[in-house]
Amino acid sequence: MSEGAGGIRFDAYVFDTNRRELRRAGVVVELRPQVETLLRLFLAQPGRLLTRAELKASLWPAVVVTDDSLVQCVSELRAALGDHNQQFVRTVRGRG
Repeated sequence: MSEGAGGIRFDAYVFDTNRRELRRAGVVVELRPQVETLLRLFLAQPGRLLTRAELKASLWPAVVVTDDSLVQCVSELRAALGDHNQQFVRTVRGRG
């Protein structure tokens, strides 16, 4: 992963922090606002284990949501990234 003038690059993707959009090969990958926020959280702290509580508090600060909402959001991010093998977003069972 590297950060430059065009944004944060990882694998075949670029996340443009100014435009708040993810691109693959120059094509914008559509993300819902919570999914985009989740991606930014992961990119801001690569390699760090983020707990469910931290993620839910960042994604839904004024709302109580179930773990299912977070699971859905992570699933959408993995689908957008084609991350079926958890190369980019890994779940550590019982921790985060």
